[in-house]
Amino acid sequence: MAVIVRPQNYPLGDQVTLNVEAIERIVAAVEESGRRKALAPGDIDRTKLAADLNATWRLYQDGKYAAGSIDKRNAAVKRMNDIAKHAAKLRHLLESDEDAGFPLWVFAIHFSDAPYQFLNETTQGLRELEEGALHMRDQGFSNKDYPHPLKSLLGYSLPEIYYMHFRREPGGGRSEDGSKVSSPYLRFACAVGREFGDTIQIETASAYLKHWKDQRKNI
Repeated sequence: MAVIVRPQNYPLGDQVTLNVEAIERIVAAVEESGRRKALAPGDIDRTKLAADLNATWRLYQDGKYAAGSIDKRNAAVKRMNDIAKHAAKLRHLLESDEDAGFPLWVFAIHFSDAPYQFLNETTQGLRELEEGALHMRDQGFSNKDYPHPLKSLLGYSLPEIYYMHFRREPGGGRSEDGSKVSSPYLRFACAVGREFGDTIQIETASAYLKHWKDQRKNI
């Protein structure tokens, strides 16, 4: 298993690393028999493979952590947009009262010795609130600015690592009896997740693999 030094909420400063035994189990998973024998190259640089997997998994964990922050930021952005909308609506109502002579102006006369100044200051304050809320909204960012962590992991990083270290194109396939999805790469992806204490479903790894293949077509 991975040596995981982190609490459940995963502070970004903690490290997640694979030990030597974990790397050997990952390589062994690739070597398992599928439709055909798929031996991993004997000269695989285990140290480099471990470094690449550790760095990739760290980015994946950081991405999941950031995704939670993005969700909170998106909620705040939506709230700022609502505040700006309602501030603008109220400001327009107050400004229209000056011409329409609605009772709110009469209320302002009783509320202040300088009713026009009071309402002008109120509408100006609402305008500033609207502008401030819009400014805060525009400082936000949405999920589209960042790739989905799982898509980044399974749609690019793990297939690329497999391609570089095992020197073969990652592919999908089925077991000898055709009953389930299986391939050396898919076993690799699942083994990596398992060694990091996570679960990667083989069907999920197979589905995301198409993104790597599509990118490769454009290279």
